[in-house]
Amino acid sequence: MTLDGLFEDLATGLADEAGSLAEPGAASGAAPLAAAEDDDGREWRCRGTTFAALCGPVAEFRLDPMIAGAALRTPDTKPSPRGPEWVAFEPSALDDLTLDRAEAWFIAAFRRAEQG
Repeated sequence: MTLDGLFEDLATGLADEAGSLAEPGAASGAAPLAAAEDDDGREWRCRGTTFAALCGPVAEFRLDPMIAGAALRTPDTKPSPRGPEWVAFEPSALDDLTLDRAEAWFIAAFRRAEQG
């Protein structure tokens, strides 16, 4: 499993979940979760807010400040140049624990963006 594959699977599941939880009568054309790709990599957005990005081997997540602080005390992380709420994650290996952290941070970042 790659980070890109993991994030695509998570995005699909979260988009399906968000669609099934939409209130009756809500506008159906507004995508709550979208991915955009350019020369620098891929970004995931929720309601227009970028919450995660992947550029080569580096994943970045926009997290709650308390979660970001804790995340920065784990291996293979550093502050992201995107801002103080962002954590850059460049894992040296993609083992189960690494993928678990990436999954948790992707979901936490999505939930934060979803709440506005």
